[in-house]
Amino acid sequence: TRRLIGMAPRVVRSLYRALIRKAKFMDSAPALKLLLENTVPSVPARASSSLISGSKLSRPSVQLFSDDVQPVIASFLGGRRFYVPRSMYEFVRETFRIPISSERPLATQLDLAFASLRCLNMIASFAQESGLITELSSVPPLDPSRVVETNLQSANEFGQGSVLIANPALTDPTFNRTILFIVKKSDTEVKALVFNKPTRQTLFQLTNDKALKPYDEALVFDGGPVSEILMILYATDDVEAGMKIHTEAQGKPNFSEVVRYLMKHTKEGSARMFHGAATWVPGQLEKELEEGTWFLASAAEGYKAFEIADPPDLTKTTPKKFKVERWQQHMRALGGEYALLAAAPLDLRQQMLAYIMAKEEVMR
Repeated sequence: TRRLIGMAPRVVRSLYRALIRKAKFMDSAPALKLLLENTVPSVPARASSSLISGSKLSRPSVQLFSDDVQPVIASFLGGRRFYVPRSMYEFVRETFRIPISSERPLATQLDLAFASLRCLNMIASFAQESGLITELSSVPPLDPSRVVETNLQSANEFGQGSVLIANPALTDPTFNRTILFIVKKSDTEVKALVFNKPTRQTLFQLTNDKALKPYDEALVFDGGPVSEILMILYATDDVEAGMKIHTEAQGKPNFSEVVRYLMKHTKEGSARMFHGAATWVPGQLEKELEEGTWFLASAAEGYKAFEIADPPDLTKTTPKKFKVERWQQHMRALGGEYALLAAAPLDLRQQMLAYIMAKEEVMR
């Protein structure tokens, strides 16, 4: 690097042009930017939404890129753990406009630029050699029958009725590719239900109570990891209506009595049953949003009723396929880069790691 300082203007121009080309390439397939995960985010890791024995959202077990490029990745991600849509082209332009100073010596900045170029070259080679670039550069059309979801809008503040869409970089087994609907926000907790995780479990299997056989056709959704919660969410009533019945039912002698009470007060086709929920203590969800764990959206009028009235037919699909397809539909509804991120495979980091290891093996 020191030998290059004498040729700094020419070197800087060449580096700038090369980085701009790669940045444009990355912007054309935004899902590749999901590989730039911040392994040491400035926002502290917090207990996950499950609140199970202090468990945490899983951290990456393997750092894909060398330490020398981590400061640039952290800067690009804005200190977040995960990538949130932004232009890499604009980031490169803005970074090169920052003057060289004693805090930003030329030698250090050249080292960072070269490290960044090596990182982006590796990602580009991986995308092209694996054939992923074609898949990641196209957006399937929205399903016109799901018009309510197409009216989703990105939001900055959350409250009761807000929608959380899992960042595609989130591989946590409990929450990957999930959509959460916030049913409660108070001074003591935030509670949400996972909207796109149907189960094949029947009420009878859930409770082992023969008295529930009459309700055994009711589809039960996995609402989240706090499994002691049972909730029915109504399509036409206020959100609190479902919670009110749930609260009243808590006074019943046992779990099966609660289920019978809830089902008795439920009109056919007008509600959805959830076993479990996701909960956060005050400040916890805010931190996860800061890290980029969730994309926050405001739901259009009628969203809740629309989702509840459209359960999956598990004779024609699987719970996993339904979960992914519904998540992709929500991502595409947000438009822009979000729509392109919907194409990202869940094992993108694992594919990249395998590619890096194969290249290293060849070099030995």
